[in-house]
Amino acid sequence: MPVESFSNGEIFCLIIFFTVVLIAREILTFRNRIFFKYLLTPVVTLSVILISFTAIPDSSEPVFSSLIFWGLLLSLVADVLLMIVEVRMLLHGLVFFLLAHVLYICAFATRYEFSATQLVFVPVIAAPMILFFIKIRGKAGKMATPVLVYMSVISTMVFLAVAGAFDGSAGLRGYIGAAGAVLFLVSDAILAFNEFYREIPHSTVWVWAVYAPAQMLLALSCK
Repeated sequence: MPVESFSNGEIFCLIIFFTVVLIAREILTFRNRIFFKYLLTPVVTLSVILISFTAIPDSSEPVFSSLIFWGLLLSLVADVLLMIVEVRMLLHGLVFFLLAHVLYICAFATRYEFSATQLVFVPVIAAPMILFFIKIRGKAGKMATPVLVYMSVISTMVFLAVAGAFDGSAGLRGYIGAAGAVLFLVSDAILAFNEFYREIPHSTVWVWAVYAPAQMLLALSCK
């Protein structure tokens, strides 16, 4: 049975559902209701995945939409691994997020055409990332190299998303995707700061307050 694309009204309803579940997830996680955290965390990402999946059939960019969809699926696996507080699975989660970012890179590469003016984004993205890595490197220990690789990959993804957006060929979808990529970078920075530099009270609440909207924007950039 062929998959039908959602109407604008159905997408709006799904965004409302996503928002309500995310808020519930944040409140209950803040109150340390672990059962509900485990229940609602994957539901948030699944609602995002549904939007990207239904965008594929009549998308003007089917390759882009398909790559984002599969990236979101890998992110769901990472979400499940990282939400389990009883077992430390940070490295496993990073691997799945790394694979997701590779797919996001491939997706944004389909919108990218080189222009010398885009090189201005390189120091804007790279400089803060280098300074941040220097700050956390000492406490990252054996994770320093995997973290550096991960930071390099996500920085590449952000560059392609932002540069492709300012090219203008993707229109509003390009800016939406770029915003999602930047927010994803911010959420990972919060996660890394908490893991390797200084503990942030209720860090998962802060991470998801940025991460979940980032994933939703990536999904909406497929429409």
